[in-house]
Amino acid sequence: MAPVTVPQPVFLHAPDRICNLQGESSCEFCTSLASLDAEIAATKSKLDGQLVARYRLLTQVNTKHDPMKYRLPVEITSQIFQHCLPDLSSPETFDSLSTRYSADNEFLRTTAKLTSINHNWRQIAHSTPELWNLISFHHYYDSLSQENLADLLTNVKWRIQQSGTLLLNIRLTIGDDPVMISYGVRIVKALFSQAHRWRSLRISAPLGVISAISTYPLPEGSPNLTCLTLHLNSSDPWWQRRTISFNTPNTRRLAPSYLSIRGVEFTTTNFDFSKLTDLNLGSCTTIIQVLHYLRLAPMLMSLTCLMDDEAQHSGLDFPLIHPHLKTLNLTDDSITPNILSRITLPSLETLTCRCVIITHSGDIYDFLSRSRCPLKTLSLAMPCSEEETINILQLTPKLCNLNIESKITPRFLQYLGDTTFPSEDQQTFLPHLQTLTFSPDLFEEPKFDWSFLGPLVPSNSATESRRRPLRKVILPTDGIDLAEGDKCSLLELILGGLDIHVYSETDRRKRNILTDDKLLADALKKLQDRPHPDSI
Repeated sequence: MAPVTVPQPVFLHAPDRICNLQGESSCEFCTSLASLDAEIAATKSKLDGQLVARYRLLTQVNTKHDPMKYRLPVEITSQIFQHCLPDLSSPETFDSLSTRYSADNEFLRTTAKLTSINHNWRQIAHSTPELWNLISFHHYYDSLSQENLADLLTNVKWRIQQSGTLLLNIRLTIGDDPVMISYGVRIVKALFSQAHRWRSLRISAPLGVISAISTYPLPEGSPNLTCLTLHLNSSDPWWQRRTISFNTPNTRRLAPSYLSIRGVEFTTTNFDFSKLTDLNLGSCTTIIQVLHYLRLAPMLMSLTCLMDDEAQHSGLDFPLIHPHLKTLNLTDDSITPNILSRITLPSLETLTCRCVIITHSGDIYDFLSRSRCPLKTLSLAMPCSEEETINILQLTPKLCNLNIESKITPRFLQYLGDTTFPSEDQQTFLPHLQTLTFSPDLFEEPKFDWSFLGPLVPSNSATESRRRPLRKVILPTDGIDLAEGDKCSLLELILGGLDIHVYSETDRRKRNILTDDKLLADALKKLQDRPHPDSI
């Protein structure tokens, strides 16, 4: 069949006055041309209709041929969506910045991906409430326009509606921008209308937003609230605390299991502390306040607090005994009597003590001697001598993880190595120690000698299989250079079963600098591939 050639365009002359299409004096050519133009217009209209019908058929074909949509019903697809989401129910995700934002971003990214696969999955996602019960609003440094802030407020209300009756996880972080504060108050108002659905509430905002909490009543309370975090984000001095209260009736008091406050104080009459297990006091806290919380929360298991420098005393002649507290993270920049001299914790398993102004080693020694707790993890950042450190550690026979942030000399490592295999008249020093983190004192010993770690690794003989008490050594430092002799010593230690991790103090990712050497990296990989002694 010969190809069809498109004729060249023809430019018409000016119409003849004698040839009139409206009358009867038109010529045969003009009449035929007008008739053909009418047929072309009708054909184009029909073609447009057929193209629309074809587009609809293509959409239906994609729906029919979509393997996931064709094989899986809506209920199963919705369950798959739910399994793709990260878990936001653990208290650890509410106070750690890196963990919290990672979990929130993963949740939001997963939701965005599920709604962008195709039109059908978007409809299923919009009808799956589990994908919309996280309301995350984080704008601290960003300067948003009025339109963007209005869209964010609309998005918050839309998520509240799409989440149905599910419990809500709320993250609200707002900077000091006046326009953002006004919209933050409106967002808080929208969130407080759903207070009965709160599961976790985290607000980090200026005083203008924080003070709105006392404005809106909570007649039904928030019976499902388990995690509450309230931090004051403001340029005001940190010592100017603000006291706020939730407007709840006495019969509807809040009863969270996790509570974190910073820069604000609560009216404790709004709370029932009988279920509280985790408490984080990020503000400077006095001894009286800490003891008050310990009395109100008998089931408390974890306490983190920053002690104030106000010279306040509890008025107790004897230490307060708390039977259930297992984790205590204490930062004391004060010159007042240490809180450890006022409490006794017989169940304590983890103790982190940072005291940077004066030495409280005597209080720690008396506290451990008095509590007789099964301490398993100890982190010390305080100016203690080696003798004081050893005296403290002799009271922790069940210790598994030791972190000494102050500089220690090889003499301490030598003592630790000499007591690995004690004599008959000598007790074992830290017999269960598994992880040791320390910074070597390079001022006293400019050349760090790795051989001091050798005695920490008991050798295995062919006739005797002995489990090594120490498995990992972590050294945060910037002053260690790896010479060839050091590499040989490290290689011997690594092949002997000691996992060594050395990282720069300025490296946030804490990457092991030993992996830069191929020989040491291969040895570390072999050690990681080796089966754990507990699994044999």
